[in-house]
Amino acid sequence: MLSGLIQQFIRFAGIGFLNTAVDYAVFNLVAAYLNVYRGQGVGYITATSFTVAVLHSYFWNKHWAFNVRPEEGFWKSAGQFIAAAALGAGVVVLILFGAEKVYDPLYYFFMLALLLVGELVLWRIFRLRDNPVTARSGKELLFFLVVSVVGILINFAIVSVGTFAIVSVGTAKVDPLFGLNQELWTNLIKIGATCIALVWNFIGYKIFVFKK
Repeated sequence: MLSGLIQQFIRFAGIGFLNTAVDYAVFNLVAAYLNVYRGQGVGYITATSFTVAVLHSYFWNKHWAFNVRPEEGFWKSAGQFIAAAALGAGVVVLILFGAEKVYDPLYYFFMLALLLVGELVLWRIFRLRDNPVTARSGKELLFFLVVSVVGILINFAIVSVGTFAIVSVGTAKVDPLFGLNQELWTNLIKIGATCIALVWNFIGYKIFVFKK
């Protein structure tokens, strides 16, 4: 049982990298298009991008993270984690590079496309099409949405408060803390918000949604 739980957590962590990449790609695409990088507007954009990432994660969690078969060993899950983490982290690094250079929205569109192609490759390599689970029930979907909404609210609150905290009072300008620009500060705050929300999601999914 402990081994299965560890494998679930490892796989969930891998999905976390992919989710973060989806979240960042969608967020930066919309934020760059609207030129919004602070305050409540950022909160709405991050809630949207995080929602997309959560819906994306449902399929990965259902078919991979919480569907560990007895014959699947730890090292197989570890290898799959490395592949998923490498793809997600690589895209995030490219997105942060684009944020530092203040690239156009088209750059983030290509990052999102690159990520989706990479995920399709992983889905095939992991043979998830040959790894079916029980049919989705209404109760499972309901609890998934409830847990996810709480995660979205956590993400929204942290990003909104965090970006307001680094805005100079009455100037609508971000102080050049440590030499980082406004776009990069916003993304760094999102890292903390995403990590906290994902920890909550794992606990909630394990206890309320994908329990067996």
